Amino acid sequence: MKQIIINADDFGRHVLINRAVETAVQEGMLRSATIMAGGAAFADAAELAVRTPALGVGIHLTLVDAAPVLPPAEIPTLVTAEGRFLPDHT
Repeated sequence: MKQIIINADDFGRHVLINRAVETAVQEGMLRSATIMAGGAAFADAAELAVRTPALGVGIHLTLVDAAPVLPPAEIPTLVTAEGRFLPDHT
């Protein structure tokens, strides 16, 4: 039987996104999300993931137009002068 997997993206980006993921899991609409380690609400998302065993969590790799987790000085070829990832992939 074919199945479709609905995955919540940007888990950890904002607390409102995290709450929406939590609600969707509680209502049986969602079973997976990808967490953004550099997201502003990462700690909240990590706590939610621990207390929600029905939620499978993968990693959301952010490689453009965001703040890196590492200090920009450690990855100078990947960031702009402002310390953010390059604005696009071109």
